[in-house]
Amino acid sequence: MTTGEGTNTMQRTTMTTTMVMAGALAGATLLGACAARQAPASGGVAAPITVDAVAGATIRGAFDTPITLKDGRYEGPPFVPGGASRPTATLLASLTTLGELDDVPGADAAAVVASNEGGSGENILLTVVGMRGGKATSVGSALVGDRTKIRDLRISGRDIVLDVVEIGPRDAACCATQLATKTYRMQGGALRMIGSATTGTVSVASTIGGRTWTAVEIDGTPVPAGSPAPTLTYEGGRISGTSGCNQYTGALTEAEPGTVTVGPIAGTRRLCAEEAANTTEVRYLKALQGVTRYTFLAGRLHLSGGTADATHTILFAKN
Repeated sequence: MTTGEGTNTMQRTTMTTTMVMAGALAGATLLGACAARQAPASGGVAAPITVDAVAGATIRGAFDTPITLKDGRYEGPPFVPGGASRPTATLLASLTTLGELDDVPGADAAAVVASNEGGSGENILLTVVGMRGGKATSVGSALVGDRTKIRDLRISGRDIVLDVVEIGPRDAACCATQLATKTYRMQGGALRMIGSATTGTVSVASTIGGRTWTAVEIDGTPVPAGSPAPTLTYEGGRISGTSGCNQYTGALTEAEPGTVTVGPIAGTRRLCAEEAANTTEVRYLKALQGVTRYTFLAGRLHLSGGTADATHTILFAKN
């Protein structure tokens, strides 16, 4: 190798080393910038939220100070020492929905909490929950209303959309009948309502008809796993479905919004193969026959009725 060739080789080696080092530096700078964009305000990278984590989240906005749920429930100290009345809050777990809702990368959760401060009211709070410092916590909350019933919660882009039954201008506080759709979005670090529209009045046709409902709970007891779950549909003044092992049908009339009468129920008479299924079927038909009211609880259809001596309830999930 000549002296000139050696010099050229050294120059090429030096240039290559310089380019590699520059590339590495640029890559490190780029990674640093990405990490900075991903880090929440409290520092670190936000971990993805889970539905289970929400049940133990710290919630802001339900009361004057933050509360921490345990298995989806909070009970505060009695208002009066030794008294029974105390602040409570319950996560409406069936409504919890995951999505990208704020400027911090990673999934968040839209959740609904019902709180009570010892009176007859029930405040419904919508909250966005994210992982911050390894813990599930509210990053924004908004009051939806007092005794508002949630029919549905869905995420559209970064918007949270609620279909609700709320107390209308002519409604008694106990008996909301006004239908509305409300839209919420995280803006400037806060959860804000960006739209609200009244969509009508509760009716069997508009709120129950057009879909199949599956019973998940009868008189406060879950439908046994493995047993055929009763179903209900409504069309043209009649309800029908399966009572477990048999088919049934009957008339349903609505005197006023939320108030109904169930006529005599007819059905097939096949014996269920399992005793548990027979028991469920008998309980369901007895409760259904006495229904006088309907409403919504955490996105589920709630039928109730009976007499002063025996009341019955059926809770349905929508298919």
